[in-house]
Amino acid sequence: MKITVQVLGLDIGGANIKAASSDGNSEQLPFAIWKSPEQLADRLRSLQLLSSLQPGLVALTMTAELADCFPTRAAGVRFIVQAVTSVFPQIPVRVWLTSGEFCTAEEAYDLTELAAAANWHALATWAGRAVPQGPALLIDVGSTTTDLIPLSDGTPLPTGLNDLQRLATGELLYSGVRRTPVCAIVRSLPLQLSEDAEPQLIPIAAEFFAATQDVHLLTGSLPEEPECTDTADGRPATREAALNRLAHQLCCDATDLAPAQLTAAAEFVAEQQLQQLLAAIKGSDALLIGSPTLGGHAPTPIVSALGTVLAEGDRAKPVGVFGSFGWSGEALDLLEGKLRDGGFHFGFEPIKVKFSPDAARVQAIEETGTALGRQLQAAQRRSERERRPAGGLQDSRSDPAIQALGRVVGSLCVLTAVRGEGESRLSSAMVASWVSQASFSPPGVTVAVAKDRAVETLLRDRPAALVPPRLEDWDAVDAALLADLRADVAVVGTGGVTRGLET
Repeated sequence: MKITVQVLGLDIGGANIKAASSDGNSEQLPFAIWKSPEQLADRLRSLQLLSSLQPGLVALTMTAELADCFPTRAAGVRFIVQAVTSVFPQIPVRVWLTSGEFCTAEEAYDLTELAAAANWHALATWAGRAVPQGPALLIDVGSTTTDLIPLSDGTPLPTGLNDLQRLATGELLYSGVRRTPVCAIVRSLPLQLSEDAEPQLIPIAAEFFAATQDVHLLTGSLPEEPECTDTADGRPATREAALNRLAHQLCCDATDLAPAQLTAAAEFVAEQQLQQLLAAIKGSDALLIGSPTLGGHAPTPIVSALGTVLAEGDRAKPVGVFGSFGWSGEALDLLEGKLRDGGFHFGFEPIKVKFSPDAARVQAIEETGTALGRQLQAAQRRSERERRPAGGLQDSRSDPAIQALGRVVGSLCVLTAVRGEGESRLSSAMVASWVSQASFSPPGVTVAVAKDRAVETLLRDRPAALVPPRLEDWDAVDAALLADLRADVAVVGTGGVTRGLET
């Protein structure tokens, strides 16, 4: 007999409580937790969902722990968990962690750093089901913040896990559609002071007189909510009240300006907010676009994204195109042609796969990605060197360690590796310059292979060989000796094959 457990999902934010049930219902309650945290439990009990739902499990995420009513984030996490468990004393409560798993309410008391602000990670984990293969970027625009979360094969791969790290990497922007102060987005607003004058930028007050909710009310992006008074001045969230709040940013009343003037100012703020988001996206080092071909065309979202890239993209950064198709792959040709015509340069040749890639093709794609990553790292290192002050050459001449390294005599070789047989056979190679003798008995060498090298994955418990890059030296390879190797790595030089090597 199949037993179905009803699950209640809760997200406790600083300004709103969001609830959803496993039967498909959802609810949002405005609740400014910083004003009256002691009322959190009562607000949870007032959820209409609970009138028809008997949950067998409660799943919890949160962001309200940062509210200034709590002395620390850890104290905020414990307070929220305690409030939820008090409302559901007989029901298991599970708290999502940024480590990608649930824990019990009791465990959350000790895992506050992982439980704090974990709702973005829970959303990304859920959204990853929609893109189980390939890379993706999740953009979550909320009332207070915007999250930019990279995904790979359905798994969140953020650079940072807590809010501080995510702010540093640009994966978290404190810019939302309701609660962000206007003065946090712009420092001035365009205003036409007279009919015959051109609009000019007027500095605004550095006060919380208006928020992005007012901006989007005036642009029509948000509907009016007369019952909502969680605004800068405590008055209703209506367009009329929004006009006055935005006028206060200019140190005047709405009656002092025409509605069209304030609406134009709101449109300016909305555009600047969008540009901030685009700037965060543009902060990437490269741009890759993947697309299937459906009915001879690229899907509409891909075409829209392409238009944004052509209009806003940085031509100095490499781009790439990849995708699969079943017939002729027109979508990939479209992407490639538009990007080339738009003046973009490609980090690699377009990857076009008919139907599904085999193992060899997957390996080649992985090597392409690795090569692009190394290319970007090299460019970053060059940029860092260019920013350093002069004098590096003189320093290298006087540094004994650098002088010693310069006297090391090594060998330039080609490292090859093979895995599998027949159709499953995979092979790769790399130029290895960090090669040196390690021992006489048994004869051995050391080879340095970075973990980000594509060939590295094939070297794990697999036979490999090092061969000199000159074609005339290949005659030194003795097949019989290679077949008799007892070690994982062989070094082949002009003098023959070295056996019994230790890696």
